[in-house]
This record gives sequence, structure tokens and C-alpha cells, in this order.
Amino acid sequence: MKLILLITLFFTTQLVAQNTNVTIHIATDAKDKLPNANIVIDKFSDSSSVAKLQTNSLGNALVQLDSATKYLITVTAIGYAPIIKVVTILKANQYINFEMAKKVKVNEDVVVVAKKPLIKQEDDKTIVDPENLVLTSTNAFEVLEKTPGIFADQDGNFFLTSTTPATVQINGRDMRLSALDMATLIKSLPPDAILRIEIVKTPSAKNDANSSGGVVNIVLKKGVKLGLTGSVSTGFQQGKYGNQFLSGSISNNTDKKTIYASAGLNKRTNFDELNSTRFFKVDTALQQASFNKTNAFNPYLNLGGSYMPNKDWDLAYDLNFSYTSNNNDYFNTNNIGKFSTNQNFVTNNNNTINDGNVVAIIQNINTKYKPDSGKIEWTTNVGYNYFRNNNSQVYTINNLLPATVATIGDGYLLSNRKMLSAQTDFIYKPFKKFTIESGVKNTYITFNNNTDFYQNGVQDNYRTNQFKYKENIAAAYLQMAKTIEKIVIKGGMRLENTYMKGEQIVPNYTSFVIKRNDVFPYAFISRPLVKFAGFEMKSYLVYNKSISRPGYDLLNPFRKFVDNYLTEVGNPNLQPQFTEKFEANISVDNRPIFAIGQNRIKGIFTNVIYQNPANPAEALRTYDNLGRNTENYFQFTAAIPPGKKYFFVVGGQRNFNTYDGQYEGKPLKFSNKSWTFFTYHQFKIDKLSTISMQGWLQSGGLYQFYQLSDFGQLNFSVNRYFYKRKLVLSLSLRDAFYTNKNDFVLMQGSINANGSRVSDTRRFGLNLRYNFGIKKKKEESNEFSADGPSRN
Repeated sequence: MKLILLITLFFTTQLVAQNTNVTIHIATDAKDKLPNANIVIDKFSDSSSVAKLQTNSLGNALVQLDSATKYLITVTAIGYAPIIKVVTILKANQYINFEMAKKVKVNEDVVVVAKKPLIKQEDDKTIVDPENLVLTSTNAFEVLEKTPGIFADQDGNFFLTSTTPATVQINGRDMRLSALDMATLIKSLPPDAILRIEIVKTPSAKNDANSSGGVVNIVLKKGVKLGLTGSVSTGFQQGKYGNQFLSGSISNNTDKKTIYASAGLNKRTNFDELNSTRFFKVDTALQQASFNKTNAFNPYLNLGGSYMPNKDWDLAYDLNFSYTSNNNDYFNTNNIGKFSTNQNFVTNNNNTINDGNVVAIIQNINTKYKPDSGKIEWTTNVGYNYFRNNNSQVYTINNLLPATVATIGDGYLLSNRKMLSAQTDFIYKPFKKFTIESGVKNTYITFNNNTDFYQNGVQDNYRTNQFKYKENIAAAYLQMAKTIEKIVIKGGMRLENTYMKGEQIVPNYTSFVIKRNDVFPYAFISRPLVKFAGFEMKSYLVYNKSISRPGYDLLNPFRKFVDNYLTEVGNPNLQPQFTEKFEANISVDNRPIFAIGQNRIKGIFTNVIYQNPANPAEALRTYDNLGRNTENYFQFTAAIPPGKKYFFVVGGQRNFNTYDGQYEGKPLKFSNKSWTFFTYHQFKIDKLSTISMQGWLQSGGLYQFYQLSDFGQLNFSVNRYFYKRKLVLSLSLRDAFYTNKNDFVLMQGSINANGSRVSDTRRFGLNLRYNFGIKKKKEESNEFSADGPSRN
């Protein structure tokens, strides 16, 4: 009934976006017509090429563009200074006039008149321009932490509208890494390597179906459009420990070729402190206190280029390489005692030192065929990713009560993951306002893990393990979009074939094979509601189905020793979880302001802790399917007031979760309500200086059945431009009130535990960046825009 009401309300008003004829007229500053001027039109949102034109004898060029859309138009002519402007198509048969001035200086700076919005809606995805977030960050992970609408936990997971973590992609590709490995990779990227961040809460049939929590796509820079340009950045953040980084980039673009390179160095030190109490009986409990210090140093390199042999073809290659050297020092103390008598039965402490390195290589070869007719577009991508983790570990267990001989152990862990993927997509527009998209993709993954441990000089069979894993996912999709009476309708279907095989070789041979075929439908409708004060209100209705597949690390039945009282083990019977998502949302001038939706999850699998009945001191951490979860939510985003001096955006989300299943063979039924908020303020002191405040708050949060206390973070920064806006200095204060820490409670089945967790989040920072090649200016302000340079 609620869905019927939503659909009824959705179709009570009318829509806008459609193709329209646009005439571009080029003249000299003396008002003379300028024939044979070259015009290049790119989409401003993603720099994708739209058209390449040349003016006729009257100085005119005719092209079809989408209304309510921004384009970057570049005009060049021999003997005249080039023009680069951002233009929004607002009406049918729009006429755009450019006047070109004669060149005075050969090396005169190019002026870009543009400014990107901080947040905007583009069909079924939200696009965030990270420019101002980059200025106060030392790595890409910090940029994501500050992005409005994305919430990060202390384990490296990112969340959108659901309690299921989002899939994090780089350049539209799922890296298929664990949350910890993905966080390591993102932290190795310099902050200014990010061009934009795409948030897709309900991915279409074109996307991989393994995206139940939505998709966060990090789009990396690949050079700019004109001439020789680049930047150099450096900075630090200091808390109890410190982060430092140095990075630079350069690119050279001609009519047919683009070559670019960027490199960076990043040094990070952080700590994580955890205190917990787990009850065995009413007054008997295990108390644990741990302190974990991590040092990391990593260089980063990005190389690539593109070549256009003719106006229809575009060929590109991109390579990202990062190397991370890690040192981790972990110390914890354990006490088992009785509260009523204040008596300890067992006391011991553990010290573990990990030294290792991580190598990540991401390569892509892309081709695009797009003739001037604009009716077809054919893209192909072949990618190869390599991720290697080499780690050594030394640990000591000192038994103080009762006093026994210390246990000393060491081990070596080597794992490598290889992924080869090939994808081709075809877009066909047989007639006006109708688009057909189709494509196929195959992803092949191999994962090898060798763990070799010794205890007091003897091989430790409890920890030694070797396994191999391979996975192949073949997919095909068909998607169509049609505009009917100003209503945009898009629908599609994706078919995926999954083959997974895992083999444990040591300590004993076990294996499993999973074969399955799944179908994932997608539907999208958009239309305008009303237009007021020059702003257009649009509404969207979206549905999709997705899957979360457990990886081999969750399926491997090998027992992994964590400490004396906690053991991790995989669950070979773990099944995938499926999510159906419904959402209706509204945007104003392509900026999202309100959304309401529901996630229906079947076969939810999550991290669980079971207590050993034979030994209450031992807990078993594993994954299990627990039943169903229905999650209702609504979101809002608003900006008050519009203006040039002061910019203010605030947003929030309310989640209602209901669980119905089983935990330890007993019924599991409970509900949870939570709030998440974010805000971003910017005050323009003068033309060159701004002060910003950014923050978020989570209240009543839930993560894998851990009930979290209220926690959040408030950040401040001051930016100042120098030397014709080429140099920018940023001062920042992160987590100013040290509120990004939380208490937690876990009361499910036989587990009754609570604790607290803090890390090194309060930091003062200084960043310095120098841009050369392109001089930037700003366009008009709007209520969702953030000041600062618009393009790099």
C-alpha cells in the first residue's frame, strides 16, 4: 500500500530533461563571423567527450545536447586566444555566442570560468566534488571520511543508507578486497589523486550485482584537457602521532595525445585502543585492554595516457602502483575474575609485532568508439589487478597468574590476489529519446594464502594454514531508457553466473565448490515536479536487486588463533545474502534534497561471536546466516541560505531496522532506530580566503549487532590562495572535540559484552598545494556549491 501511494504521488506532476538543438556562434571581438573555429564539447560532470565541431562560413555550429545539463565548451582558432567555458543548457533551441580575442601573448594563461557543486544528483547516482575536502587531507581515505553522505567505521568499512557496508570501487571497478586491505589501498593514494566521488545507492543493471550496501566509486584523475599542467602538494597532520605526505602530478595534452603522471609519498602513524568486558556469569568476567600502534610508509605512482587516431576512436592506458610498508605493535592484558569478591583467577598479557609490506598494482586498457552521429558508443575495458601481502609476526604470551613459562611464537604470512577482468559495453540510440545499453563482463580471481607458524621452536599446527581459492563471475546485461511525455523510464536485467572453488591444503585437505545463476532486475523513473525561482525540482523512483557473496576468508573452516580467549573460524555453509531496494527521492536543480526507501535483506550474514559451552572463557568469532532484515530509512539534504559569502549544507538520515531470524539456534527478534547527520559550512572571508566547518554525528548506531553509543566528528579548516590563485595554504583541525570514539554493547545469545574504543583522530594539519598551467576562476554561486578551483 505504501508503494502504491508513493507511485501515485510520483506521477501527479510533470518532468523536463530532454535533447534540444543548440546553436553555437563564434565571432571575433570585432563582431566579425569566425569560420573554421574548432569546438570541443565535454560533459562537465565526468569529462566524457560529447561532440567535436567546426563552424561554417557564418560562424555557426549546430549540435544536439541534453537540457538541464552542464557542458565544458572549448573553442580554439588559429591566431585567437582559446575560450573554455561551462554552459548549462536551460531551454530549447538555445543560442550561445562566443567572442574570441586575438592572441597577445603566446604563453598567456588560459582562464577557466567554472565552479563545481559540492553535491549533485545525476540520474541514479550522487556526485561529490572533493576539491575542498582534498585541501585538508593527507590521503584519499581521509577524503572519503569527510564526504557528506558517507560514514566510515574504525575497521575501514563505508556505509550509505544501509547497515550493510558499501562496495568501494576505483574507476568503476570492484577490487574484491577485504575492508582492511581496501582501506590500506585507499590510504596509499594521495588526496589530490581523486577527481570525483560517485555515490550509487541503487546500482543499475550495468553495475556488478555484488553491491547490496550501494557503491562508492572513487574516480581518479587522468590528466587535464589543455596544454602542460600539474600540481605539487605537501602537508601533515599531528595528533598523538602524525601523518605526512608529498605528491605531485603533471600532464601534457595535445589534439590527439594525452600523457600524465603523478607520484606521492605518504607516512602514517596511528593508534587504536580497545577496552572490553565479557561476562561468563553474573559476576564473573574477562576484562581485556589492548593498545595497537601502526606505522605505515608508502610510495604511490600513476602513469597513463590516451591517443585518438581519429575523431571516432579513443585509446587509453592507466597504471596505478602503490607499495605500503607496515609495522604494527599490539599489546593487550587479560584478567578473569569475580567482581563480587574482587578476585582475579587468571592474568596474562600478549605482545604481538607484525612487520610486512603490501604491493598493489591496478592496470586498465580502455577503448572507446563514438562516431559523430552520436547514435552509438562502444567501450571496452581490460583490467589486471595484483595485490600481495607479505607479513611476519612475533608474539609473546606471558602467564602471570597462575605463573607459567612464557609462550613465544613466530610466523610468516604470504598471500596474493590476482584479478583479470574484461568488459565491453554498447550503447545504441536508434531514434530520439530512446537508448539501448548492453554488455558482457567476465572477472576471474585467484587467491593463494600460506601461513607458517612456530611456537617455542616447534611448528604450530593450530595456526599453520595453506589454501587456494578461485572465482569466476560471468555477467551479461540489457538496459533500455525511454523518454515519454517528459517521463524518463529506464529498466534492465543482469544475469550473473558464479563459480567458486576453495581448497584447504594444510593442516588437512578440504574443499568446496559453489555454482549458481542469478538474475538481478533494475527499474528507474524520473520526472520534474515543479519549477520555481529558476530552480527545477525533479523526482526519482528506483528499484534494484543485489547480492553479497562471502569470500573464501569467510568460508575457510580453518581455526585462526587471535588470542587466548578468541578464535576466528570460517563457515563453509555460509550462503550469499540478497537485497531488494526501493527508493523514491527528490532533487532541486540536480542537487538531492530528500529520499525515502526500504532495504529487504534475505539470508543476512554477519560477523557473530559464539561462546564455547565447554569453556566459557573462549569465544568463537565467525560469520553466519541469521535470517531476514527489513530496513526503512529517509534522508534529507538542505542548503541555507543561498549566497556568495556563506554556504551551508546540512543532511541527515533516519534508519529503522527490524531483524527476524535465529542466533545460536534460538529466535532472534529485535529492532533498532538510529540517526546519522552531516553538515558543511563555508564562509568566504574575501576573494582569496575561506573558513570551513565539516562534521557528522551518529546516534543509536548498530554495527554487526554491536549497539554503539553516540559518536561523531567536527572538523575546521582555513584556506588562503596566493600568487594568482596558484598556491593554496590550508590549516585544519580534525575531530576538534575528540568525539570520534564510542562505547559498545553486544547482548545476543550467550554473549554479554561491553567496551569502548578510541583512536588517534584529533589532529592539527597544514597542507600546501601549488597548481601550474591552468589559472582558475569561479562562476556564480549556488546553494549546493563549494568555493574553490573547479578543475585540475
